[in-house]
Amino acid sequence: NSNPICNKKVIATYQGKSVTVAITDRCAGCTIPYSLDFSPSAFSVLADQSVGRIHGMTW
Repeated sequence: NSNPICNKKVIATYQGKSVTVAITDRCAGCTIPYSLDFSPSAFSVLADQSVGRIHGMTW
């Protein structure tokens, strides 16, 4: 992928919880620019997977 943020690590934060993730590819199914698609383990650090999507996360 030629996206300039690929292969970078970012700290994603949501409601006082943070996780460091590596960006490996563009989220082709995401309709909002700069959306991140998390692994289940990284998502679980920030919220319960039953939430489905996190809105208001910063990175």
